[in-house]
Parts: sequence; structure tokens; C-alpha cells
Amino acid sequence: MRYAAAPSGNLRWKAPTAPPTVSGVQQATQFGNVCMATNAGPSPQGQSEDCLFVNVWAPSGAGPNSKLPVWVFIQGGGFESLASAGTDGSGAVANSGNNIVLVTLNYRVGIFGFFASSQIQANGVANAGLYDQQAALQWVQQHIAQFGGDPTHVILHGQSAGAEAASLQLLSFGGKNQGLFAGAMFESLPQITQPKVSEIQFQYDALVSNAGCSSSSDSLSCLRGLSTTALQRFNVPIAYPGRPNAPNYPYVPCVDGVFLQTGAYEAFQTGKFVKVPMFFGSVTDEGTTLGAPNAASPSDIQTFFQNNYPRLTSQNTSAIIQQYPQNIEPPFNNHAAWFPAAELAYGDVLVTCHGLNFGKYFIQAGQPIWTYRFNVLTQSNIASGVGVPHGFDLGAVFGGGYDDSDQTNVARLQGYYLSFVRSLNPNTFAFSGSTSWPQWNGQAGGQRLVINNNNTVVESVPQAQMSRCAFWESLAAQLEI
Repeated sequence: MRYAAAPSGNLRWKAPTAPPTVSGVQQATQFGNVCMATNAGPSPQGQSEDCLFVNVWAPSGAGPNSKLPVWVFIQGGGFESLASAGTDGSGAVANSGNNIVLVTLNYRVGIFGFFASSQIQANGVANAGLYDQQAALQWVQQHIAQFGGDPTHVILHGQSAGAEAASLQLLSFGGKNQGLFAGAMFESLPQITQPKVSEIQFQYDALVSNAGCSSSSDSLSCLRGLSTTALQRFNVPIAYPGRPNAPNYPYVPCVDGVFLQTGAYEAFQTGKFVKVPMFFGSVTDEGTTLGAPNAASPSDIQTFFQNNYPRLTSQNTSAIIQQYPQNIEPPFNNHAAWFPAAELAYGDVLVTCHGLNFGKYFIQAGQPIWTYRFNVLTQSNIASGVGVPHGFDLGAVFGGGYDDSDQTNVARLQGYYLSFVRSLNPNTFAFSGSTSWPQWNGQAGGQRLVINNNNTVVESVPQAQMSRCAFWESLAAQLEI
């Protein structure tokens, strides 16, 4: 179902607008187009700028008076693609005892969704993809009751870049509470660098040049006049000025002074966020598949970090090597000697540490929080040397197989999610036999849940991990996070 008009032509790089009015019955039995992805070629199948759709799963008997809790899922994909566009919510609704409504959504990515310049700010919006998500949340407020949902009980959930996007919705417009959600669930919450608009002007200038709009007196109008295919040819990563390689995530949310008024760390540190109950979780080896280099030496790690965080100094990268020496973790199969240090460092700075660092600010604001670590290993992942990789818990949340794990135990993770959606507490409606999940106190030694292959246990958050996370928070300004 459309929640906004197709953001093409003159609507490119503008806030989403209401879709055209359609009378009569509309077919909503198939997924709509996926938004255009970076590095997908000029005419990728199934992708279009006409992509701003929501999907709703609800119990068959639900109606306007049902007032069921609503689970809204923002998918990930590194702000370059929509990695979970085909997520099927029917199993989660059924496993809740038909006691929830589940919503998923598309949003603009790549140069169509996370592209900024002085020209765009003068006649459009930076962070168009974040505006899309908020428009979808407003659609939920307006229409979800017709599907049996309670607009006052919406739980926001994101995975990977979707988790970052969800967290940025809490920070939007200086942390203004618009009543769009009552709780949040962050699954592998990253915090990718958040540049200022002036720092990514070079991306716009490159597109203007490459697309043949340099001679136009109005470069933005020229770009808006091009076909999707013409623009998509240049929807590719480019390096920061002075860096040898493009970053892993080239088109990202930026500090535009409007939707995002400061970097995320500054916003959380100063209390400028919507205060709601939340939980967050990560996998054991977040960095193994996220582009951390197969590093043979410390210099490989330093170069990688400077490609991705261009404001880091050589002194900063030397400090990273001191914090993550070669023997900090056991070796991984099929990888070079410094890979364990590289993957742990990148996994920490990109994902693991943000929930741990941000969580304490929720606690200071009087909100209950819970945290988990997903530690389900498979023989194939061990053999390939990725451990428990980023995204591996997603199947446990929405349903999916694990080739050599205890599926009954793994499936309990979904029960915790469903319970939080229904009650803002992961224990209240957890599946039978589930381990009681204690709240985290925001400190080393505080308790978190661990989902292993054959059991679910409670562990203490290690002091060494919290110390590494404090190190990254101390570099927040240089990292621009």
C-alpha cells in the first residue's frame, strides 16, 4: 500500500508527499517495488523510484475496535539497499496468538535517499530516506486502526541500518516527541559516520559532473529532469577526498541542522531524544562480514579506518591498534593474522558499542532497557571463518532455519520480541520455557541474555568490552557519530 507519492522527477530529494487519491478496492496482496539500490546497475529488476509502500499483516478478525499492539519494522541494507524487502510477517502475527499487527516499510536509499548539498537544502531535504520512514510512521498513526492496530501502542524496530534509522527517529527534530511510537527494539544497532552537509557536497558535485549537468544554470533542476536510469548509472560509491578507497557506506544520514540537528552521541549525551522503554541486541562477531579488512598488518587496519572515518588522525588510528592488538581474539579460519583485531574493532565501533553506550542514557532518563547477545554457531559459519556474523539473528526474529542449531531454543528470541511488542517487557509473554531476562543496569557487570546453540543463559557484560566502548565514545567527534 502506498504511503506516499512516487518521489521521482520534481519530487526527487524532497520530503514525501501524500499519494494520489484512489477510490474503490485496491489489491494489496503482493509486495511493491523496492527502492533503487547503490551498485545495482542502471536498470535493476524489481526496483523503482516508485517504491514508497507499507506492508501490513493483521489477524483476519481484527477491526477498528481491536486495539492490538503494532510492531513496525525498518529494514536494513547499509542505507544503500533494502536488504529485507520480502520479510514475511505472517509467522510473527500467528506466533503472537494473533495479538499484534505487524508493519514493514520501504524508504529511499543511496543517492535517492541519502544525498545532500547546499542546492538540495535550498530546494528539498537532506535525509530524504529518514523523512520517508517518518511519513510511514505517520501513515500508521492515521490508518492502522482500520487493520486492528492501536496507534498509541506502536513499537519501532530496526535491524542493522534500519536500527540506526530507528534510533535517528528518536533524535529527529531535536528529540521532539511526536507520539509516533511507545517503545523501541534495536537489532544490531550501528552508528555509521554522520557527516555535515558541507562534507558530502563533493558527492553532489561529482554527480552533477558525471550526469552532464555542469553547464546548467540550475544543476538540481537538471538532475531532477534526468531519467531514473540515467541517475542510477552513477549511484555508486565514491571515496572521500584524499582517501584511496570508497567507504563501506558512502550515502548515509547527515547532520542537516533540521531533521538531525547534531551527531547521535551529542544528542544522547544532552538528552535530546524521545525517552521510551527499549531493548537492543547484537551478534557475537558483528565485524566479520561488514567489510573489516582481511588485515595482514596494523597499517591495513589504519588505512581501512581512515577510508571509512576520514577525520581520524594517524594518532587516532595508532590508538585503535593499541586498543586492539593482534592477539585480542583467537584466529578465524581462512583469514590473515590481523583479521581478528580488525573485525572486533570494526564490529565494536560500527555496531556493538552503540547499544551499550546509548543504553546508559536511556537508563539515566528513567527508562527500562534489556540487552542480548546472539551466539548461535553453525558449522558452515565456523568453516568460512565468520563466527556468528552480522544479521544472523534476523531469521530467529521473523522465522528461519539454522542448519545445525537448536531451533527450539533459537526460536525463543522471537518470543521475547513479541512480548516486548505486546507489553514493553520481553518477559511478560515470552514463549514457554524461556529464560527470565533481567534488565541491564548500564554498567560492566550488568546482566544480559545470551542465546547459545543449546541454551539461553544470563551473563555479565565484561569490563573489557565496556572499556573498549568508552574508548570509541571518546572518539565520537573525530568519528562523526
